[in-house]
Amino acid sequence: MVLRSTPVTRAISRWVLPACSSVAIVMRIFGFKTFNSAPLLKKRAQRNVPPPSTSAPIGVRSQHQGWGIFTRPQVEEFGWPPGQAYAYNFMRQELGCDSVTFVPQKPKFERPDLEGRQKDGIVLCEVKTICISDDEIERRQNGVGSYSGHLVDGFFKQLSFDIQKARSQIISYKPDTQARKIVYIAIDFDDSVGDSKEESFAQIDHFLANQQFGVELVFLNRAAPVRRAINMKHALVINEAT
Repeated sequence: MVLRSTPVTRAISRWVLPACSSVAIVMRIFGFKTFNSAPLLKKRAQRNVPPPSTSAPIGVRSQHQGWGIFTRPQVEEFGWPPGQAYAYNFMRQELGCDSVTFVPQKPKFERPDLEGRQKDGIVLCEVKTICISDDEIERRQNGVGSYSGHLVDGFFKQLSFDIQKARSQIISYKPDTQARKIVYIAIDFDDSVGDSKEESFAQIDHFLANQQFGVELVFLNRAAPVRRAINMKHALVINEAT
C-alpha cells in the first residue's frame, strides 16, 4: 500500500455553468464500474482501493463536491484520487518509468501531480478531470439524462483552460529541467452509456489539430456499458480495461 501524508487541494472541472450541484456516486474497483440507483445527492464520493507499490491495476477512493474544486482526502484513510491512480499506472506500465512519486504540494506554488524517472530523463505529469455538465446533472435530477453527442463551446474552453493550467504547473515546478511534460485528462462525458464517445473524441481531436499547447496529451477513455476502443491523431488515448 502506498500512503501519502500531505493533504492537498487540486482543481477539477465541470463545464458549461459554474453552479454548485450534485453528481452520482460511482464505484471503480480494478476496472469494473457500477452506478448506484439511489437519487442524486448534493455530495458524492468515489470509493476504491489505494494503489499498491507495484504497477498492477489500481483504484482509489476520493470525495469532491461543488463546482470547480476537488479536495483530496486524508490519504491515510482514503488513498489516491482516481485520476492520479490511472496516471501512476500509465507512467509505470506504458512509459516504463523506474519510479513514480507524488509531488508534494505547497500553498501558493504551482506543481504537477506526479514525477517519474526514465532511463533518459524525468517525466512530469499533471492530471485534470472534467466532470459532466451542470445541464446534464439537472436533467438527471429531473429524470433520465440525455445527450445529443455534440460537445459545446463551453467544454472546449474548459479543456483549453485545464491544459494551459497544467502546463503552467509543470513548468513552474522545474523550469530548468528538460523533462517530458504530460497532461493526463480524464473526462466524464454527459453520455454515461458511451454511445457517443467516438463522436466526442473525434470532436476533441479536431479541436486539438489547431492548438499548440507544448505538452504531451493523454486522454483516459473510461469503461462504459457501450465499450469502444478510441484512437486520436493529436493525442494518446488509454482505453480503460474492462
